[in-house]
Amino acid sequence: MAEVLGQYAAALSANDLARVRPLLVAGDAFSYFEGSFVNVGWQSFHDHLAPEMAMFERPSYRVTDLRPFVSGDLAYATFSWAMDVTVVSPKFEAGRHPVSMAGKGTAVLSRIDGQWRIRHLHTAQAPARKAGAGH
Repeated sequence: MAEVLGQYAAALSANDLARVRPLLVAGDAFSYFEGSFVNVGWQSFHDHLAPEMAMFERPSYRVTDLRPFVSGDLAYATFSWAMDVTVVSPKFEAGRHPVSMAGKGTAVLSRIDGQWRIRHLHTAQAPARKAGAGH
């Protein structure tokens, strides 16, 4: 399970959405919630991320603090995630803007033919801390 989420992070860091597809369950059995945005199935997920990833330069996506639970052929995990990337767009001064973000996530995986596949992902970005604000 941790290996699949590591492969997912590596694929995003390589800016290679095609490497993500084999990590997911097939068809509409896969779902992804980003905050309150919902994708159902590969095509919806792809159509959401592909335009964003086309603007990414040198992305680095990390999964840490993985807390897995496995029961038979079903597993879930909570985790922390972080991403650093330069977004390339003419909308930004000098055409690029560095972005760092982090948050929490939940993954549900199914073991299919002996291989763990991601059935559901839910990620939420942590709110930016205000300067001088305590925790």
